[in-house]
Amino acid sequence: MLIIAFVLVAALLFPQEVATNVSNVAAIVEPDTVRVESGDPLQEPGQRLEDESRSVGVSVDLGDGKPISVKLRAYEWTHIDQIDSLSQEYQALLQRAENGDAGAALALSQALNECKRYGYQSEIDFRSAIARFEREYVLTTADGSSVRVSSSSVSGDIETEEWISDVTTAYEECKKVPRSLHARGIEYLELASTNGSLMATMELAGRVDEKAKKAELYQKAWEAGDFNAALWLGTAYDEGWTGSPDPVLGYAYHLVGLEFTRISMTDREGNVAPIFERIAKGADMERRSLALTHDQNLQALEAAREILLSNQKCCQSH
Repeated sequence: MLIIAFVLVAALLFPQEVATNVSNVAAIVEPDTVRVESGDPLQEPGQRLEDESRSVGVSVDLGDGKPISVKLRAYEWTHIDQIDSLSQEYQALLQRAENGDAGAALALSQALNECKRYGYQSEIDFRSAIARFEREYVLTTADGSSVRVSSSSVSGDIETEEWISDVTTAYEECKKVPRSLHARGIEYLELASTNGSLMATMELAGRVDEKAKKAELYQKAWEAGDFNAALWLGTAYDEGWTGSPDPVLGYAYHLVGLEFTRISMTDREGNVAPIFERIAKGADMERRSLALTHDQNLQALEAAREILLSNQKCCQSH
């Protein structure tokens, strides 16, 4: 069950938003398709996180007319949503997380984040939030935030009932969990990242405020094999998150990241998902290229090739 996925419409005008839209996009790897899921294999409850992967051959075109044939490691993960049974599972998840199980730590983090949103202090607060949602499509969360939900995403009584059912489930489960745990989701997200979860590392990078720390986490994710981090690293170098801006390296990482995004959105017949056109427009690669000299563009292409081929967790030339 997916707990309230708020529909936020954001214009794809900046690289941060481009990367947000492609981060951890679910895709199934099949023999005759190049759609790739980059992330951790999150095992069933009771099993430890394992780094199982397989490879798929793809042709990577960085825009210089010299495609590179590489094998991408196709990581597969299954998201475990613990909120339906959190009151029965949280103690076991706590123990496994403390014992180094990254999958358990990630599942616990995500469930506790839901408790932070929907673990209302009282039945009165919960009923009041539901009543406002029914009137205005605005949900007041337990932490005091007010989130407006597009009415087009909640059209009809059936969908409205489903949304209310999801929030109700979270509220009923979370009120059985010690309130002292509700705010500790970020702590277990950090633990999951430390213990090797790529998905946790990407999520954590999106939640921290310090730019240098963001860059460090995206670099960690990229080196561990998550190609979604490349666009973010392009932004980090463009804006100088860890020092002086480096537009050449920024452009290089954007070349790699955008090409991987295209690959991940291509089906077995070679058709690219329509949203990719918007993502490419948002990346504004022409503007980035024009801001560089001819020699710098050549340097960026060479850097992109090195970035691609040096990451053995992601890609291998063949």
